Amino acid sequence: MITDILGFLTPVLRPVDTCITFVPKASGYLNPEAVSLKGSMKAFANELRGLLSSEEWYERTKDSEGYLESLAILDSVLSRCVVCLNSSRWDRELGRPSLRYGKYLGTDTLALLEDLHEGWQEMMIYLSANRTVARRLVSSHLASMVGLSAEFDRIQPHLPLRYPDNDALAKSELMHIYFTTCLDHCIEDVSRATGRCTAVIASCWVAMIFRAVCWHALHNYDDRVVAVSPKYHDMNLPVYIC
Repeated sequence: MITDILGFLTPVLRPVDTCITFVPKASGYLNPEAVSLKGSMKAFANELRGLLSSEEWYERTKDSEGYLESLAILDSVLSRCVVCLNSSRWDRELGRPSLRYGKYLGTDTLALLEDLHEGWQEMMIYLSANRTVARRLVSSHLASMVGLSAEFDRIQPHLPLRYPDNDALAKSELMHIYFTTCLDHCIEDVSRATGRCTAVIASCWVAMIFRAVCWHALHNYDDRVVAVSPKYHDMNLPVYIC
């Protein structure tokens, strides 16, 4: 849950045109190595490609107000996924942009980070233009994830056994739940709250998820620095941010 919140709401902290990506961990409970971002982006792109080619989805959205703009942003997201996934600068073990072994200034690494940063920026602009939908989507998505937590807890322990040699299939199964149950819940809830059409809500949801993936790919957590130590989690002391 904390992973979703960080990606949805936190601004990019990486300076443009640099390979400076390290930030303090938001929580001692956060384990960034548990998520392969390249694998997640690939599963995300596959689900999005399936959505765009679905006759059922076309019939559901073709007469919606804002359909063409929505289609344009979905096509842009898919194109950006393809560009980023084709980069050779993903770390094979961690599934995130490779900055190890002193390769901080490689032009290929910088190009990947710039592509991710530009993708994040484009999604921010689009979501800002649809601010009412975007704000409701954050709460709706998190509520959906709470409702699905039991399902995820049931599925995740068995994935390594079902796919011992194929982590991509495991991620695809989890991403499929995002694109079916979670997306449908968000469309129903946000439509009821804002009156906006399915196409706009879906494109904002896709933009929000892609923005979160880009954000996490642009940041590496420094294990030596934790923003709020777990020993302070249950305390009522005021916190000052400067």
